[in-house]
Amino acid sequence: CILCGFCRRVMRIAALNSIGRTVVRGVRLMQFSAFVATNRKPVTQRCCGLRPREARASWALQRNSGRILDTTFGVRPMSVTMREMLEAGVHFGHQTRFWNPKMAPYIYGHRNKIHIINLEKTLPAFNEAMKFIRQLAAKRGTILMIGTKRQAREFIAAEAQRAGMPYVDSRWLGGMMTNFKTVKTSLKNLKDMQAQVEAGTQPAIKKEALLFQRDIAKLEKNIGGIQDMTALPDAIFVIDVGYHKIAVAEAKKLGIPVIGVVDTNHSPEGIDYVIPGNDDSAKAVALYARAVADAVLEGKANATADVLAAVAPAGDEFVEVSEEA
Repeated sequence: CILCGFCRRVMRIAALNSIGRTVVRGVRLMQFSAFVATNRKPVTQRCCGLRPREARASWALQRNSGRILDTTFGVRPMSVTMREMLEAGVHFGHQTRFWNPKMAPYIYGHRNKIHIINLEKTLPAFNEAMKFIRQLAAKRGTILMIGTKRQAREFIAAEAQRAGMPYVDSRWLGGMMTNFKTVKTSLKNLKDMQAQVEAGTQPAIKKEALLFQRDIAKLEKNIGGIQDMTALPDAIFVIDVGYHKIAVAEAKKLGIPVIGVVDTNHSPEGIDYVIPGNDDSAKAVALYARAVADAVLEGKANATADVLAAVAPAGDEFVEVSEEA
């Protein structure tokens, strides 16, 4: 691992956890480093996630032992910690020669020509974005999750389906939001074709059946994730804002808030909720997607609880009726 020296330095400051921010040997210690050090892994494990298979399974079991199941909405959300971000590689940026100077406020330093993202800046920004998502979900808002990169497709689709939100995991079609009227026509065609398949009324002639299957497969691949979206989303969540710059541009043109994971090689300008972090690691992408889905489910649960509290009976009321009546 290119950061073994960095991780050892983090572990050496375990005894300074009570001190917090201070200066030792001319080096300004970070709060997140002290936090990680106090929750360090067993000494039999290696740093940076390179652990034996048995130790990795044991550590995952310990880390997930605190999860509480919610019978209505799935797993009860847990706040993401800096330790989880560090294990997922959120702090890894791109090579220094590819950096965008506008990301300088979020960069801690560099190691072996790789920029290191400051998790002290990432965690507050991440929590602020999750707070916005919870509030939006509580108001029955729609969040379009976008991740078409190879390492993001599986996680985005799975977590969006778990949260009941639309998603795009194959390819962003130009005009998917700015020309939504035309997209709605394609969605209607897709639903009609799916209805024909369910009813068994699809074309029976070999050539027509083949063309029918090709058309429905193409539509399901391109717009299958948004087939239940009847209007423009209230916000979009994007993995890698540079890779999905067309989607970001369409959202800004329509005034739709953008929640984006921004790596060191892209600009945070135009992003309403910037999450500085690694957008290439599969573990990091899984962490982002899971947190967004948990925030959506938590917002929905809060909204349901408020409705139940509002309609709950205040108690029995007794009305006295006279005998003359």
